[in-house]
Amino acid sequence: MWVSDSYEDIFTRAQSHLVQGDYETAYDEFHRLSERLSGLKTVVMDRRPELRNLLMLSLARQAEIHHIQGEFDEALQLYERLAEIAPEHRDSWQRDRALVRIDMGQTEEGLDELRAQAVAHPDDYRLWLTIGLECEALERLDQAVENLQRAVMRAGDGDEKADVYLDLFDLYREQGRV
Repeated sequence: MWVSDSYEDIFTRAQSHLVQGDYETAYDEFHRLSERLSGLKTVVMDRRPELRNLLMLSLARQAEIHHIQGEFDEALQLYERLAEIAPEHRDSWQRDRALVRIDMGQTEEGLDELRAQAVAHPDDYRLWLTIGLECEALERLDQAVENLQRAVMRAGDGDEKADVYLDLFDLYREQGRV
């Protein structure tokens, strides 16, 4: 049990609201948490890395909520801030930015960002899978199949391969190619 209104308590409540689909309350709680954490001195954040992680997670959740609600510019700004705060996760923030760009209608720019990441990390099956699924959603079916097949080739264990094969099977089934 967390201390009432502690950083952890605020985060837990915000997560609960997010899971329940109460985006407004979740956003308010995540925002309040990130504001409180942003006010801490660097020395404190360095000494307590779990607080830095809470700040990163609260900003990421805010960006996700903006994305879900179609507030794309706000989501992009938060992902930029996250890249500054947590550069070790830059690839993740770039992928999320690319997905926002695709959803805001900047399809080619978003796909190009994803492709650049896939080329930079050719063995990361998840990048190829993401490109394949995005191409499928955009009804670029040949590109979807090609990228899903790349994902299968790069998937490591049986569970990863099974997940990708399932997505590939669903795509083939939609095309009537069972």
